[in-house]
Amino acid sequence: MCGAKIMRATVGWGGLEPKDNQWDFRGQDRIIELYGANGIEIQALMAFCPKWAAPEECRNTKNWLDWSRAVPDMTAWRDYIRTFSDRYQDKIRFYEIWNEPDLNNFFHGDSEQYVQMLKAAYEEIKKVNPKLTVMTGGFAGTRAHPDRKDPQFHEKAVSQAAGNYDIHSFHEHGSFSQFQVSVDDKLNAYRAGLKAPKPLYFNETGFTSTGDYQHSQAETLVKKMLFTMARGAVAYNWFQLRNGGYDLKDGEHNFGLLTTDFYPKAAYPTYNALVLNLRGKSFMKQLPLAENRWAFVFANGDEQSIVAWNQLSSDAGEHLVLATDATEAEIVDIMGNAKPTPINSGMVVLPVSATPCYLNLKNAVTPPQVKGNLIELANNATLVPGKPIVTNIQVFNPFKHTSKVDLNLYVPEGIHVDWIQNDVSVDPGQRATIPLTLTVSKDAANALDDQTALKI
Repeated sequence: MCGAKIMRATVGWGGLEPKDNQWDFRGQDRIIELYGANGIEIQALMAFCPKWAAPEECRNTKNWLDWSRAVPDMTAWRDYIRTFSDRYQDKIRFYEIWNEPDLNNFFHGDSEQYVQMLKAAYEEIKKVNPKLTVMTGGFAGTRAHPDRKDPQFHEKAVSQAAGNYDIHSFHEHGSFSQFQVSVDDKLNAYRAGLKAPKPLYFNETGFTSTGDYQHSQAETLVKKMLFTMARGAVAYNWFQLRNGGYDLKDGEHNFGLLTTDFYPKAAYPTYNALVLNLRGKSFMKQLPLAENRWAFVFANGDEQSIVAWNQLSSDAGEHLVLATDATEAEIVDIMGNAKPTPINSGMVVLPVSATPCYLNLKNAVTPPQVKGNLIELANNATLVPGKPIVTNIQVFNPFKHTSKVDLNLYVPEGIHVDWIQNDVSVDPGQRATIPLTLTVSKDAANALDDQTALKI
């Protein structure tokens, strides 16, 4: 299971209790036994409504969703929650109450009816064992959604049910950039209005590899998971373990870490590498970097891991200089390939690109400090065909001795570079500037995009 410790699993009410007070726990017992034998616990998703417990007008319609997503009879709902939690006690610690109740596709009630269900579940579970953890249903996200019947459903529910849940659950699929804005903007605003916000659990959030873009999915997994840890999440579940189908063009078929026939995708070893590098470490701090650059520090005793990436461009690469008192360092890519990297004069260089990587430090007492980039363009030059643009490269020497730097500049075909010199001596702790002139031909301009990067 590539290091996973908690598996989110739907506890189908209709399968456990196909008729009122007729229970069949054989399948559920076997699932819990198998996962437990492998050191994995279940986060139980308590849903959906069996036909017999739905309002009478929903039971005989042609669409099964009419009764499956209906608000259940409250006496039957309480009995389901109480019976299940009493049977498994502390074998299951986490109870999520419904799935994405803010979307009509999953719940046909309103926020007040959902709050009533959540409160009832909380009461029954806490009667069984006060130590068990009750989670809100994972809300679908904060972005506009065509299936969201009430734009304020999420906000109303977490506010009105205050005191009747232990964890605030949240989903939101999509890219890291979308996810980051959703969490730091609207989700924070929701929580700011609560008197006592509960811990966050991102228990269903993923990114599809539609079109077989497995590398993008693997990168997004690392970015989203580490970002949530930095924002105080108590846990995170990637959606999902296995693809939901075989069509590479269908987004819903391609969320898995594995293909439908159980072959590992790129995200699988990426998940494993993340666990191997960070298990046992806690979030320490976010390093102060320029816009669209991210770096998070995790630590356990004198072992530190810094994970960094540049969200600005798929081609942009930088070399971040960090001051550290560590005695050993290694760079690990997202697939888990490690190689030692030197520490000179208390300084270590971390490559930062669109693909996250880990810098692992040993025997470190204090957190790393950002000193700057080793080499960077002073500004982003806007090239106009046929018109020379003057810019410069800045070279930083973080070491205690004078350093001579020889530069090679790799530019796309069609861009001409003129510079007076391509080598420079830089005094300790100082920066040197190398001016250069860039010119793009009219023919080449048509072939270049607006995110063309120069590689130094």
